[in-house]
Amino acid sequence: MTTFEVEYKGPVFHSSEWDPLMRNFMENATMDVADQGTKELRTTMVATFKHETGRYRGTVKASPLSFGASKIDGEGTVYAWWLEGIGSRNAPVTRFPGYHLFLKETAKLNRGILKYVENATRQFVNEVNA
Repeated sequence: MTTFEVEYKGPVFHSSEWDPLMRNFMENATMDVADQGTKELRTTMVATFKHETGRYRGTVKASPLSFGASKIDGEGTVYAWWLEGIGSRNAPVTRFPGYHLFLKETAKLNRGILKYVENATRQFVNEVNA
């Protein structure tokens, strides 16, 4: 599971007038990042897996967790841990070390976070200035 959190601070954000706008921004921003991560993970799976059937790729999805957080996972797939390389049946039990796609995707998303929240930020600025 990959988790993203967006934090806001400062006096301007602690006002009852801003709360609905900030809540909307936080939900949009975190889901935009998670949706982008899901798309990139699915694309990488097609290119990386040796025998890609689409079954696991179809279970990878983004979903909101709580205020300011969302997740990307492949829940419901019993072999997801093994494919990622963090299962109990990975090396040294088997020779398969795992693909570590979620780990690699987290690093890519962190590097491009500003680009992925640009749309939510633009929408937030438009709502504030309305």
